[in-house]
Amino acid sequence: MRVDEERAVIRIDGVGRVDEYRMGAQIAWTLRQLPEVQEFMLVVNDSEVAFQQAEGESAELPRPGSDHWAEVGPGAAAAGLRAYYMQERQLWSAAELGAEAFSDAERVPGPLGAGDVPLERYAVSMREGTVAGITVGGGEVVTSFASAGAEYREVLSDGVFTDLSWDVDGHLWVVEETEGPAGSDESEDDGGDAAGDSEGGNASEGLSSDTPAEPGATALWTLRDGDEVVGVDISELDDRAVADLRISRDGARAAVVTEVDGQRSLEVGRVAVDGDGRVSVGDFVTLAGELADVTDVAWRSGDQLVVLGSREGGTRQAFLVALDGGTPATSAGAPPSGITSVSGAPGQPLIAGSEDGNVYLSNDRLNWQSVVEGVSPNYPG
Repeated sequence: MRVDEERAVIRIDGVGRVDEYRMGAQIAWTLRQLPEVQEFMLVVNDSEVAFQQAEGESAELPRPGSDHWAEVGPGAAAAGLRAYYMQERQLWSAAELGAEAFSDAERVPGPLGAGDVPLERYAVSMREGTVAGITVGGGEVVTSFASAGAEYREVLSDGVFTDLSWDVDGHLWVVEETEGPAGSDESEDDGGDAAGDSEGGNASEGLSSDTPAEPGATALWTLRDGDEVVGVDISELDDRAVADLRISRDGARAAVVTEVDGQRSLEVGRVAVDGDGRVSVGDFVTLAGELADVTDVAWRSGDQLVVLGSREGGTRQAFLVALDGGTPATSAGAPPSGITSVSGAPGQPLIAGSEDGNVYLSNDRLNWQSVVEGVSPNYPG
């Protein structure tokens, strides 16, 4: 790489066909750490790469700070994400996040938005075109396009499913409570009985993380493109109970609330795929050891979590937790009526469910405003 005044030129030679968009994204996110660089040029095998939709002097000279790569950045979230929440078993969303905008919220099209299938938890895909849900009782996972006239379909059944996450590649991640260790005969990598008759953020408070599964009794599945069921190896967690698990929007990490002897911890692990396509999550590290009673976790950005917990002797509230392992958790407060769930997204205000059945919003981390009646607010992912 050569830097000339405010321009960086990156030359890559002797390579075959490459994903120029993702390569440009990696370079852009790296150059954002160098404030003196205002634009860059990528030259692959002596040819300048044009990024037609990126902001900059020209397509060949994009700005590192352009939103063009937002979907594959560490936060993997495009600008303008909608916020979602449940109201009388229907799924609603709002684009401009404020009290007035929430009053003009729209019901999500499709059968899961209409409440045709009662859901206990839900998750909206990153492109906001598909909704996944866990049915009441936790026995099935269903999906549907968020469009008028769409039909829902069952993708997992005959289990006790507890959590859902989408990543930017359109893969759905599902957590299941099992009767024994995930590596036992009851749970094989090819989908096993947990997938039932499968062909291929959390809603109301019915499924509770207050009583997590026994150690080793949690399975994780990924449904590639929301369809092909693949078992994920999380055997590194077999010696502790899993109370909550959320995959990051870029699909590269997992945030997990674990429990040992009644004591909960917040951990982050790395998602890995080997040469044979086998998926695992491991290399877990503990974060925010000063927090107790952690009950919920969400990805606010690529390098920050938002969790519900408390400091010793304190009340339950939202905390922002950096992934560097050294920065103390920062309090984001809580609604006056008490907080039951929390969600965040890059560049968006925190949203929380409360004990009074309202959705609260916080733009400055400490002042929470009631914006609409509903439960289980969530951002896509």
